[in-house]
Amino acid sequence: MTVETVEWGNCRVLQRYSDATLACEGRLFMVHRLVLATCSDFFDEIFQQTPSDTTRAVIVLNEARAHDVECLLDYMYCGQATPT
Repeated sequence: MTVETVEWGNCRVLQRYSDATLACEGRLFMVHRLVLATCSDFFDEIFQQTPSDTTRAVIVLNEARAHDVECLLDYMYCGQATPT
């Protein structure tokens, strides 16, 4: 694990400096556009279509399970995930 992943992981856990929200199955995940766009072409495309003056983008993931989103975010932020 690198220093960067530790710092991003801490920002996620403490919900510091988040600038977007993922909504899924009634749960809200505070995230950072930079992390998601860097790790995923899917999110990069979404954020490119979102006006940059939007204070907080809210992305609704209707076809995803909250547990799967959480595992994906764990991997993006920390480089590891424990799917069940």
